[in-house]
Amino acid sequence: MEMNLSQLNSPIMWLGCGIPVVFLLFLTIRMWKKTYKTAKEIGLEDSQLKTAMKTSAITAIGPSVACLGGMFAVMAVMGGPVGFMRLSYVGNSMFELMAVQFASAAAGVQVGVDKMTENAFAASLLVMILGSIPWILFGTFASDKMDKIQNTIVKKVGRSILPVISASALLGALGANNATYLTAGNKTTISCLLGAGIMAVLSVIAEKKQIKWLQQWNLTLAIFPAMIITALL
Repeated sequence: MEMNLSQLNSPIMWLGCGIPVVFLLFLTIRMWKKTYKTAKEIGLEDSQLKTAMKTSAITAIGPSVACLGGMFAVMAVMGGPVGFMRLSYVGNSMFELMAVQFASAAAGVQVGVDKMTENAFAASLLVMILGSIPWILFGTFASDKMDKIQNTIVKKVGRSILPVISASALLGALGANNATYLTAGNKTTISCLLGAGIMAVLSVIAEKKQIKWLQQWNLTLAIFPAMIITALL
C-alpha cells in the first residue's frame, strides 16, 4: 500500500522519532558537563576551554550544513520525522540514502520514481537501523581496549609514534572518503578540488599573517565557495 506525506509526517511519527532525539540531547548535555568538569580538574583554564568550544562550534558549521542538505534529501523520501531522527543520530546522509535505495529496490520501489509503500518504508527503516548496529557494538566493546593498545605501543616503540599513527589513520580515512569524489570525473571532483585548494590557501594566509579567526573559520569558508562555484558550473 502506498504511503502519502500525511502518514510520513504524522504526529505519531514525530512523537516516536522525537523521543530518541530528546534523549540524545540529554546525553550530549550530560557528556559536555562531565567533560568540562574533568577539564577543570586536570588544570585547563577557562580561556583554553572557551577557545576549544568556540573553535569546535565554528568548525562544525560547514559539515553541519552538508548534513542538513542530506537530511532534506532523506526527508523527501522517508518523511520529516525519520530524516530528523536519523541525521541527528548518524549524520551520514550518504549511508542513509543508500540504505533507502537498496531496501526500497528490494521491496519493488524505485526511489525518486515510485511512491513510497509501507513495505518499502519498513524495509528502509530496518536496513538503516541494522546498518548502524556494528558501529554501536564496536564502540561499546572496543573503546575500553584502546588504552591497552596505546600502552602496548608506547612500551614497544615509544610515545612519539602515537601522533604519527593518529595522523596516518586520519589521512587514510579522509583519503579513502575523498578518493571516490576525486576519481568520479564530474562536478563532485571539481567541488572536492576547489574545497581543498581554497582551504590550503586560507591555511597558508592564516599561518603567515597569524589570523586566529581565519584559522578557526577556514573549513567553513572553504566549503561554501566550493559548493557555490560547483553549483554554478
